[in-house]
Amino acid sequence: MMVACKYEEIYPPELKDFVYVTARAYTKEDVLQMEFRILSVLSFDITFPTALRFLERFQRLLNDGRETSLFAHYLLDLALVDVRMLQYPNSVLAAAALCQTQRTIRGGEPENFLREIHKIVNAEVLEACCRELQFLHFGSMKSSLQAVRKKY
Repeated sequence: MMVACKYEEIYPPELKDFVYVTARAYTKEDVLQMEFRILSVLSFDITFPTALRFLERFQRLLNDGRETSLFAHYLLDLALVDVRMLQYPNSVLAAAALCQTQRTIRGGEPENFLREIHKIVNAEVLEACCRELQFLHFGSMKSSLQAVRKKY
């Protein structure tokens, strides 16, 4: 919990709070020792790049507004609940979400963005992922799973 709080929380609990939670069964040194052991076993590798992180980075390239940002997030959330989307790397999912967003909202291709993205993502793979996202988007209206639609 201490590692997760340090990673995720803006204001993580203090060490003394974790000692308190254990009803003083462990000392500060015990908690720190276990934190070190956990991180050592993990080789301090506690994260990986998610589609959301790629999306944030790619959005800086496009410099688009809130509407496109929300729609791209919506497409990524739809992809989370569909097993077929597991075949695409997170970078491809993010790029495809932005391409599909541009096509849906702006009615065109983000040419400069595509030129840059094609340096790192295969064009055919990107197009296949875009088609899948488009299918998910259209299918979401009549799907029994409505939580993502209600969220946005």
